[in-house]
Amino acid sequence: MSTTFESSESQCPLCGTEQVQGYYEAEEMMIGLRERFRYCKCSGCGSLRLMEPPADLSKYYPSEYYSYDWKAVKEGYATRLKRAFRRLRVLSVLEDPSTLGKIANLVRPAPKQIECLKGLGISRDDFILDVGCGVGAIVNELANAGFKHVRGIDPYLSKPILYDTGAAVETAELNELPRREEWDVIMMSHVLEHLPRQHERFEEVRLRLRINGLFIVRVPLVDSAAWEKYGVHWVQLDAPRHFFLHTRKSLAILSSKHGFALQSVRYDSDAFQFWGSEQYLNGIPLMHHQSYARSPRQSPFSAGQIADFSRRALELNAQGLGDQASFAFRRIN
Repeated sequence: MSTTFESSESQCPLCGTEQVQGYYEAEEMMIGLRERFRYCKCSGCGSLRLMEPPADLSKYYPSEYYSYDWKAVKEGYATRLKRAFRRLRVLSVLEDPSTLGKIANLVRPAPKQIECLKGLGISRDDFILDVGCGVGAIVNELANAGFKHVRGIDPYLSKPILYDTGAAVETAELNELPRREEWDVIMMSHVLEHLPRQHERFEEVRLRLRINGLFIVRVPLVDSAAWEKYGVHWVQLDAPRHFFLHTRKSLAILSSKHGFALQSVRYDSDAFQFWGSEQYLNGIPLMHHQSYARSPRQSPFSAGQIADFSRRALELNAQGLGDQASFAFRRIN
């Protein structure tokens, strides 16, 4: 995996401001390589950007990083009961919630990528594209719930997938798709922060989205309580995989320059911002055998601490200070 990157110490590639508020050095801590990478913070929009990304990023994306087990996705729909449960759960979020749907979401909540579509008036007839979708778990959820025109693309998928639900997933980049205004909804969930040339990415979306169509972006946010508390130990800084750490302001500037208007914001951060950052602060990588992600019992955290982290995350989301959110941008021109 290689990339080119717009790197400039004098000008923010998002908002054009030429003043830097500060410089930060963060270690690679997901794998635990502990290599150091330099970020700078824009004094204009408040975003962080990686100054000198590695020429080859392959070693920073181990095989377990990706969610490419399509057989596991298929297993979730293996029986009629499983399919019905998932359908109830999704429709309870996106349409009028039934009693059974509410119960299904209490038993096992719908994925956050489904929740971020709530209240946006999305129809089962809409053409929906999920960019950077892995094996297409979310498009499969939507197709199973009766959404007729859903498609996923991911450049790192080894081969195309067609699920029994009708959901199709292809090996492709967004810029490889035709420049036709054919999509009603384009989604990027925790994808944008990994990409260089952010203005090009928004323009690629605009050229493929119908007027009044929705661009749904889920990203980590640097204007958050977690960044203020943990700084370079904030788990979602994720050097060097994250090229840009956005703020609400940087996304507003970026989107407005490409004909989008913000329709809604939904904060959905969770306990990860705390236990992940506490681990980094104490030198425990995310993939370490003592990590809560690998073995909760061997991790430094009690069940009570995790519950407290979850409670605090909900409070921060309500205050608009969580460390990630989904943004719904509507194309207006």
